[in-house]
Amino acid sequence: MTAGQVDVAARVIDVDRKVIEVAGQLTGGAPKGRKRRKTIYLARTPAGYPLAEMIASRLEEARAEQDAGANPLGLMFPSPAAPGGGPPTSTAASWPPPTTWPAGATPPATAPGPGTACATSCAPPPCSP
Repeated sequence: MTAGQVDVAARVIDVDRKVIEVAGQLTGGAPKGRKRRKTIYLARTPAGYPLAEMIASRLEEARAEQDAGANPLGLMFPSPAAPGGGPPTSTAASWPPPTTWPAGATPPATAPGPGTACATSCAPPPCSP
């Protein structure tokens, strides 16, 4: 997801493409089902996580990174570099679980593990196992 796909004011994400990594190369294409769509995201998750606030904050960071040349594509959630400084990976398991929660957010009673990416969430807290 890139900064250009997020409309913070309307809390909408434009799903207009998919990008997959194949043999270390990023390949783009039509989104799942070959259907472009827009999806909304919550201001706060049921657990109290301020999702809209955190997306807005990350959007500002991604745009600043893009302007500085550190994130030329304006990726909202770039993969961390692989161990040893290799190319980025695209595995969801590479993202650690949140270690701190913003004021007012309530962490789940039991964390199921590192979390995984899912089609209905674009930011922490992690999806169910």
